[in-house]
Amino acid sequence: MANYFRSIPNISYDIYGTAPNNYQTVTNIMMRPKFKPSVIDEISQYYPYYIKDGERPDTVSFDTYGSVSYSYLILLFNDIQDPIFDWPLGSQQFESYITNKYGGVDTALATTKYYYQIIRAEVARTGTSELIPEVKYIIDATTYASLDASSKTTITAYDWELELNEEKAQIKLIDSSLIQDVDYKVKRLFST
Repeated sequence: MANYFRSIPNISYDIYGTAPNNYQTVTNIMMRPKFKPSVIDEISQYYPYYIKDGERPDTVSFDTYGSVSYSYLILLFNDIQDPIFDWPLGSQQFESYITNKYGGVDTALATTKYYYQIIRAEVARTGTSELIPEVKYIIDATTYASLDASSKTTITAYDWELELNEEKAQIKLIDSSLIQDVDYKVKRLFST
């Protein structure tokens, strides 16, 4: 991650904001390139990756590319703004998060986060083993109570948080044959 900040330009900034102005040279942390969807589409050699429990951007970079210096590209390519909250939590961190937010795992499991009306049930796609996911909409508790059991469902706070965490674990990695070229081009963006 240190290499990421080396390529970001510095600016003069008055840290205290009082007269007389006292400018200091600092890293411009507001400068952050973002891959446009069209650029991501042009980098056709990438593949899906599922982040395993306990992996960090630097460990994924090292295991994939042989260097931790590309971890910033993993974050940029997947539009991860905050590596603390946008990166999936490990199992122990997740339990601590649930305990802090809901008072405990049991409470989160007992708390209904959303009530859903099922518009279309999950069905098998014709001729394949793929499933077409169910279509459901969030509704209020009163509407939920009036529906037939086959057309409604709920999700607990724990399961909802778990789904969000698992979605964060699905990222894309740039093919290792292109990573040096992409790194060079991103660093040139910073220098211009």
